[in-house]
Amino acid sequence: YINLKCNFQISSQSYNETKGQNKSERLINIAKQSNSKFYINVKGGSNLYRKEFFYKRNINLIFLEKRMYEYPQFRNKFIDKLSIIDVLMFCEIKKINNFLCLYKLS
Repeated sequence: YINLKCNFQISSQSYNETKGQNKSERLINIAKQSNSKFYINVKGGSNLYRKEFFYKRNINLIFLEKRMYEYPQFRNKFIDKLSIIDVLMFCEIKKINNFLCLYKLS
């Protein structure tokens, strides 16, 4: 619908040997097996994961932060932080693609 190209993998299938590891170690091992130097997580993950822990294991942990944007929602007061499904329901493709650029990596 919005022509976003993604290659998703199911970690329990593609990285089965990491099952049972603690969350941080598992993500680090998946990143390394994927030949990645980075792991990007939503900002809420900063409560779970520490950049220093990842950095000491040669993986850069980066948090994705959404910048504020509003769009009409049934003529009601705007409710922030709903899912992408809400955005898809209420916005045109051009506006959705513009919103996808309104993220900051920290």
